Amino acid sequence: MMAKMSSIKRSMDDDPAYAAAMTMPKLVAYVHAHPHIDIDVVGAGEDCRLVFDPSPARRFQILKLLDDDFLRSVLTEREYEAGSKVQTIQN
Repeated sequence: MMAKMSSIKRSMDDDPAYAAAMTMPKLVAYVHAHPHIDIDVVGAGEDCRLVFDPSPARRFQILKLLDDDFLRSVLTEREYEAGSKVQTIQN
């Protein structure tokens, strides 16, 4: 868990665009559009919040979301959970 948190901090510190993209409205919209990620959301509007679930199957889901581990292939249009991420193209 500490390695995942360090990865998130590194991404936030090193890439202002990454940090700017991780807003609560964007995170909530992503979770709603991808229910298989299995993160509960409570509240409405600006009061929406992600719910931490400590169960073994779900306890890392919010960290995976913040670490941008959920990806969609442009080629196959399949969704994946990233095992490793090496950025090959700079945007």
